[in-house]
Amino acid sequence: MDTDPIRATRKSILFVDDEESVARLGSIVLARAGYRVFTAADGAQALQIAGDLPHLDALVSDIEMPGIRGDELATQFSILHPAAAIVFISSANGPINAPKPFEFLHKPFGIDALVGIVHGAIAARAQSTP
Repeated sequence: MDTDPIRATRKSILFVDDEESVARLGSIVLARAGYRVFTAADGAQALQIAGDLPHLDALVSDIEMPGIRGDELATQFSILHPAAAIVFISSANGPINAPKPFEFLHKPFGIDALVGIVHGAIAARAQSTP
């Protein structure tokens, strides 16, 4: 039996980035860490996936994307999945207009940093959600 707390709980993440290589790498890294990962190439596709799934534990999203920006996506995503954690990944340093607490990871980032921030964000949301 796997005693790793992440693998034991099998949390679900929606990973959104318009850079295919970043989305693929993020998906692989988080899946290897034990998460169930769904990927989207833009905000519209992410909202479709989020609407189709009954439960997601986190949104990991780039901010600067064509169409729907990551912070706009987070606002709409939070309506569908209010208990989910939000993690933004971006090389941009501009303002982020997110609807609730979020974590931020600056690109480029390391594998351990990605797994750590996602794990921490999910754990923090779980403690703050009744």
